Amino acid sequence: MARAKDENKVIAIYEATLKLVLENGFTGLKMSKVAKEAKLATGTLYIYFKDKEQLINALYLYIKTEQTKQYFWDYSETDSFVSNFRKLWFRVVEVGMKQPEYAIFMEQYYRSPFIKEDSKVQGEALISPVYQLLERGKAEQLIKDIPLELLVCQLLGATNELINLHQEGNFKVTKVHLEAMFKMSWDAIKN
Repeated sequence: MARAKDENKVIAIYEATLKLVLENGFTGLKMSKVAKEAKLATGTLYIYFKDKEQLINALYLYIKTEQTKQYFWDYSETDSFVSNFRKLWFRVVEVGMKQPEYAIFMEQYYRSPFIKEDSKVQGEALISPVYQLLERGKAEQLIKDIPLELLVCQLLGATNELINLHQEGNFKVTKVHLEAMFKMSWDAIKN
């Protein structure tokens, strides 16, 4: 019978991988360097992940899961569409500003050859409440009746750029700015 994997080691591997990807990109990522950074033997790393591709996809799902927990920790389907939309919009920005390394990784991952279809599908399933919320907004005729993909592009484009602006540090994003950005995002999709 196989031994259970040590969750602390898995987290150490993810943290090491994230750090190294941010420093060197995906192509510069070496399993031996991940093991060294995680303070593990290289052989131990291979017990947990068979190769770099599997590790990168696992890290993506880990980050997506962590972000999703933070986005939806107090989400309630019984709240109004507008209340949930506002809460979710601000939560996405807040999480991105608190964990910019996650946002950077995700941006690189989406444009890399490492993204696997099954990881994409699992990631999309995690954020399905977002799609359900947008469908609800369309059904209630509160937002434009356009494809979900376009609505998500509109919303994520604004939030991602706001997070990038904050991260660059050349512009102090205040509560007033956040409210203004939210209003512009809402105005862009409302009916």
